[in-house]
Amino acid sequence: MVVDRYAPEARSAAHLFEDLAKAFVAKGHEVSVWAKQPTENLPDGQNAAPARELRDGVRVVRLPGLGEPRSTVLKALDQAVFAAQVFFCIMISSRFDAIVVYSPPLPLAAACALAGRLRALPVIVNLHDLYPRTAVELGRLRSRVLIALAKRMECFVYRAARLIVVPSPGAADYLIGDMGRPADRVRLVYNWVDFTRLGGVPNTFRADHGLMGKFVAMYAGVVGVAQDLSAIVEAARFAREDEDLIFLVIGEGSELERWKARGAGLPSLVFLPTLSRERYVEALQSSDAGLIALSLELSSPAIPGKLQNIMALAKPVLAVVPTGSAAERIVREAGCGLITKPGDGAALIDAVRRLRSDATLRRRLGEAGESFARKHFLLEAAVDAFDGALKTLGAKC
Repeated sequence: MVVDRYAPEARSAAHLFEDLAKAFVAKGHEVSVWAKQPTENLPDGQNAAPARELRDGVRVVRLPGLGEPRSTVLKALDQAVFAAQVFFCIMISSRFDAIVVYSPPLPLAAACALAGRLRALPVIVNLHDLYPRTAVELGRLRSRVLIALAKRMECFVYRAARLIVVPSPGAADYLIGDMGRPADRVRLVYNWVDFTRLGGVPNTFRADHGLMGKFVAMYAGVVGVAQDLSAIVEAARFAREDEDLIFLVIGEGSELERWKARGAGLPSLVFLPTLSRERYVEALQSSDAGLIALSLELSSPAIPGKLQNIMALAKPVLAVVPTGSAAERIVREAGCGLITKPGDGAALIDAVRRLRSDATLRRRLGEAGESFARKHFLLEAAVDAFDGALKTLGAKC
């Protein structure tokens, strides 16, 4: 299994592949994970993780990168360095029967697809975002030459992969309709939730952070270019007189300092650093509503990883997302939240105040989200889907 982020790093990709790897081990498989050595998003003040370790029965190898570069050029170079290392490891190893790779980053998927083709190993690409499309939409990739090269890489990955697993119907439609991939080589598997990790422990998060008696709307996750927090900041500005209302932002990323500067001095806006996975669950349990936020420019069918956890914990969703986005469709289909547009702080504060004043609405939305999550987001169902795919592809499972 290959992924750029892995536990203990607090990122959606890390959590998803940690759950999947542990579940594969429980089924009797031998699992190795290759990941990048993290330098950010580590909880509890950690600044590194072991280069090699046996973690919950999973052999984990962390390969060095260039840290967490901010510029597009250095990020691309970092991705290329990591992808080259993974390619070399696959080519010299004799132990593996199949490869499951998380994408993005796109160069990592391309390296695995090429190595799999050269070594006649089945490769499953777990495709969570569409690149270069997302980078173009967000204005991070403008060079026609680089866009053309990235598109060629994308096409190669889709052709070489024996199976592409996607977390949203929109992504499946794109691959089959726009990219011409055969329907039997594309499979929909929603991002999964390990319900056994939710609840059941004493929760002191509110008391520890002075949130007792407050209505807490919580955003927890990456704070990057794809996440537009302007509505949250503006809603907090509207809430200056609401002493019992808190917008809590937990996480790190390239845009964090910008939003901190815009929200400086607002008593209703609180920022916290990355939490451990267990502490994150406590924080979400302690919240009254969960926030997701995406940039208005982002139209690719990406679903924020935090959405599934908010729904699984029966919290109402405050979705600040573009009209027609995959996230909006899930929230509407599940009937689990209120939807506002990116950048509209007035609409968001109205939605928050509506939830605050209506406990029945909060309970109804939360129960609807949990019901949808238990039907579509079960870890066990995802593991069965991957396991069945590996057997179908001829891996020794």
